[in-house]
Amino acid sequence: ETALAVHQMFVSDLRYLPGVSVPKGFQSVRDANKLCNQEANADEELAAYWWKAVLSDGVADAKQRIVLKGRLESLDGVELAADAQALLAGGITPETVTYRNRAIATALKDDFVVTGTNADGTLATGETCGDWLLATGNVKLGDPATAGKWLAGSSGSCAKARRLYCVSYRKR
Repeated sequence: ETALAVHQMFVSDLRYLPGVSVPKGFQSVRDANKLCNQEANADEELAAYWWKAVLSDGVADAKQRIVLKGRLESLDGVELAADAQALLAGGITPETVTYRNRAIATALKDDFVVTGTNADGTLATGETCGDWLLATGNVKLGDPATAGKWLAGSSGSCAKARRLYCVSYRKR
């Protein structure tokens, strides 16, 4: 497995529903990872990498899952964070986060991303749609269009389809 010197991140173009099976939703972090890879496979450049969803569950926190061996960039090559510590410190700004189709996140206000994660990268207890098995309850949401709120901006309903953050972690 070759570590990447530069990782990339995008917000999924499609919205997915927790508690519903792939391809319309996800019932685990593994399912969400599959959805990130499916979206990446639609782009020849992105298909060269494996992708992980930025989610927490009862097994592991997002900060444990997303291990960066180098800096993190948007799909446009703009640096989002120098390393994992900077990422969790809120290094992402709305002007730099891009959707897979390369639209800038500020273009889409009130378009929240499901994370189940607190601002420090740890599990948001009770806000993961029953560890992604249910379309009921509340979920912690990131707001890519608001500075400092990318990972944990608010809470919302599990019954609404939302986008995912996807991060590259190694070459295929």
